Amino acid sequence: MKTVVIAVLLAVMQAAPPIPRQTANSPTDTSKGIQNKTSNNQKGTGDAPTTIKSQPATTNQSNRDEHGEENTKHSIRVTELPAVTVSTPRRDWADWGTWGFNFLLALTGGFQVWLLCRTMRFVQRQTHEMTRQRITMGRQFRVMQNQVDEMAAQTQVLNASVAISKQSADAAKQSVEMQISKEKARISIEVHDLKLFPRSFESRAVRYRLDCLCPTPAFTVELQVNACIGDDTGVPWPVSIPPTIATTGAIEKVAMLFGVFDDDAAIRINRGELNIYFYGFVRYRDVFQGQMDAPHETRFRYVWRVAPPLSAGRS
Repeated sequence: MKTVVIAVLLAVMQAAPPIPRQTANSPTDTSKGIQNKTSNNQKGTGDAPTTIKSQPATTNQSNRDEHGEENTKHSIRVTELPAVTVSTPRRDWADWGTWGFNFLLALTGGFQVWLLCRTMRFVQRQTHEMTRQRITMGRQFRVMQNQVDEMAAQTQVLNASVAISKQSADAAKQSVEMQISKEKARISIEVHDLKLFPRSFESRAVRYRLDCLCPTPAFTVELQVNACIGDDTGVPWPVSIPPTIATTGAIEKVAMLFGVFDDDAAIRINRGELNIYFYGFVRYRDVFQGQMDAPHETRFRYVWRVAPPLSAGRS
């Protein structure tokens, strides 16, 4: 409040009041002034004039000294004071305009002071608000930092839990895989003894059997076999089999020998110059697979060589 009062006083002091102009002298004042000047002149020259004789230049100093002594002897006495008339100055439009302009300046200065004070209050309020916000943000930062620390701790716990869960899942997966490996179907192909003598229709065929070795059935997809004399480069031929091979019984099948099987071939086989080959593959699915899964495949290859006594051997 003191600042406001000082600012208003400074604004008023800057606006200096106008100097009142003196009005023109009236005729009576002029005549009185002339009379006053005349009387003063008369009083100053009331004595007889002194005749000054011209003297040579050498006597100028003595003359000045004499005149000075005469002037000091004559004294001036004022018997009556002159009359002074004080008249009130008349205000015109210029004076009133100056006063109005000064008033407007003072009003503008006061308005500016009021605006400055109001702005200062707003600035102070904003400063308080910013201080409060800074304190609030500091608290929020500390809370967020605590939350980050808690989340880091939770993340560590979660990572440990995930690692334990992964280990448990791996163990469970291995257990399931082991169980599936034990339970899933497996097809094996076994061949019977080959009897070439005496030569008959049965001696030109290879008898074999398909067995399911696991407790779950196998669903066959494809079976291809080939039996030949002297060469195993031929392409296996497809063989029809049942769609399901149960664990309770085996499936017996017969494959015919391809090639010339006469007395000369029999003698050469008996000497060990020719071999009999039986090979192929079987594809199937187990109960743990779907139709879109790739089937299992079992490949086999048998070779008969002459050895006393003649018997079948697995390669």
